[in-house]
Amino acid sequence: MKFHALDDSKEKHASFSTLKKLLSDPAYGVVIDTLPDGFVVIDRQGLVVCINSAAETILDLDREEVTGQTLDLLANKSALEFEQVLHSFKTITPIKFIEVMLDGSEILINAKITRDQNRDFVFLVITLKNMEFLRLQFEKIQNDHKQFKSLSDKQKVPGETLNNMVLKQIGRRIIEKGTRAIAMKSRVLLTGESGVGKTETARYLHINALGADKPFIHVNCSSIPETLFESELFGYERGAFTGAHQRGKKGLIEAANGGTLFLDEIGEVPLLSQPKLLQFLEEGRIQRLGATTMKRVNVNLIAATNRDLAKMAAEGSFRTDLYYRINVINLEIPPLRQTREIIPDLIRLFLSKLSQRRGAPLALSPECEDFLVQYAFPGNIRELQNILEQLAVECDAIAEVKHLSPGMKGNLADAAHCNGVGNEPGNTITEALKDGLLLKEAVREFETGVILQAIEQYGSKRKAAQALGVDIATIVRKTKMQ
Repeated sequence: MKFHALDDSKEKHASFSTLKKLLSDPAYGVVIDTLPDGFVVIDRQGLVVCINSAAETILDLDREEVTGQTLDLLANKSALEFEQVLHSFKTITPIKFIEVMLDGSEILINAKITRDQNRDFVFLVITLKNMEFLRLQFEKIQNDHKQFKSLSDKQKVPGETLNNMVLKQIGRRIIEKGTRAIAMKSRVLLTGESGVGKTETARYLHINALGADKPFIHVNCSSIPETLFESELFGYERGAFTGAHQRGKKGLIEAANGGTLFLDEIGEVPLLSQPKLLQFLEEGRIQRLGATTMKRVNVNLIAATNRDLAKMAAEGSFRTDLYYRINVINLEIPPLRQTREIIPDLIRLFLSKLSQRRGAPLALSPECEDFLVQYAFPGNIRELQNILEQLAVECDAIAEVKHLSPGMKGNLADAAHCNGVGNEPGNTITEALKDGLLLKEAVREFETGVILQAIEQYGSKRKAAQALGVDIATIVRKTKMQ
């Protein structure tokens, strides 16, 4: 639908000209870029006066290409259908409607008419609200309110969230280092075993450095088929290949514009796709499949892996130059067996959520909790969560050691090896049990052996605390108990 510019030969008021200059001022653009909703202003001639970054993301276009251009051009380049907006401009009538995007997200479009003192049309102001974002914000407010109420009623341990548990696990110093890196736009590589909480750490760093209102795009590189990797990550233009959407598709990198791109399991990126990813990291620009031009994208990058990327690079299965591009700040998350002091808090957190889900409280016997504190947890936090969920299904009110799987009981003695403790006679759980000790006493004796050997090996309690991944107060307290 084409439109004709309204007669603008005589502006009724000087204020209109002043306001138009203000809207076109780059300094004003900095202000409207803080808005979570898309914001577009069209003047009475049908020209785009200003557009903010949220509108750029929703409409999937570059503001430099459309600012000062016609509403027709904006409609042609936009990822949204603009027929109703064009009709609103032509008939000078306000409209409000919801459009469903190709990815299923719903956008509330509101076009309002502004008039001068003589009631003459001045601007068409378009706002774009992402309904999914609104729902997520509403759910967050509800959850925050529930947590606050729970804390007020003393039904929950203060600060008991998975993110806080992860914070305790990896240490405040590491979190501060990661937050500073994101704020400086340095690339962060999270390493550690599967299940240690790399995703939670990445999300925590993003929120801590940029805020929850910025996009956080989690890309599981191992779950994308090799043949679709480039189209998913970089997007494609209309008709780029058979089966492509008619309007093309924004890639995951573009979706993270202004926020954080989290490349989980980055060691699984196909070797043939790695050069294009490397080019993006070097230039900060991407090229969609089938496109002839490049587009600048501003994202913070966090990558994560449980594989040895340096070894993969040496073997030729991962590009060496890409490895050094992503490995600017390396944060290694310790396994759960090295931070056993947080296990009781994690147990309480997960049991609280499971009790709500099943509609009846669940508790662990002291022996069962002591057993879990000493278990090796090869699957880390994720394994602990799964174990407790199994107990929630199988048990009534109290979970005992007998309810745990036989394989777990057989692997308990392996905790000594996982903590770097030798298997000398009298130093293993097996020997302690042979002496007739109760489980709780055996656990305490084993823990003491670990601590004393660490102190002897590293020469001081402080160095032992660092090696074991606990604070010095924990070491002092547990050695005083002897």
